[in-house]
Amino acid sequence: MCKRFKALSWDEILEVIQALEEGQPCALQSNPSELRLDAFPRSNVPLIGQSDQRLIPLSLLWGFKAHWTKRRVIYNARIETALEQEQGFWCEAIDRSRCIVPTLGFYEACATETLISPQTGKPVQRQYQFALPEGITYLAAICNQETFSVMTTCANNIVAPIHPRMPMVLRPEEIDQWLFGNYAALADRSDVFLECHAEAFRPPRTKLQLTLF
Repeated sequence: MCKRFKALSWDEILEVIQALEEGQPCALQSNPSELRLDAFPRSNVPLIGQSDQRLIPLSLLWGFKAHWTKRRVIYNARIETALEQEQGFWCEAIDRSRCIVPTLGFYEACATETLISPQTGKPVQRQYQFALPEGITYLAAICNQETFSVMTTCANNIVAPIHPRMPMVLRPEEIDQWLFGNYAALADRSDVFLECHAEAFRPPRTKLQLTLF
């Protein structure tokens, strides 16, 4: 499951929208060495929605509020479940409110590898970062007026050794199809190539956590 990714800033989201609308590759103008925020569930994240067939910037909280619990948020949505529902928790959102989360990569924890945390001295699961080679990794998502959830699917052969599920990573040319077209056809991500890097250690969450609700 995806519960951490490198978020873009609001200004970078505007750059991405402009590049996508012009059909050009997006080369962010910001300094690549800048400290990047890690987004976690309950973070306030800049992303891309749509209105009247146009791309629009949004800032939403990561995680749908579930009516059956006040303590949890649902931060991932299984594409298989959403497509099977004629009515249910995800039905309206996937039909009417699909969105895109541009990132600089997402992370998955490996169940079989551990390393010693420099903060606590205790063993923790090793994190692996996955990203498209082009620089920006687009995650399919669904939203409502306040929140969003990242769509997940079966892991491809790159992610599967680390985790059985992965976010629905979209290539730039697939964004319009997710937002406006036959989105169900994008569920199979087996042919999406991702770069994979093992993280030396997971940085302290408290220093990079975005605004919580």
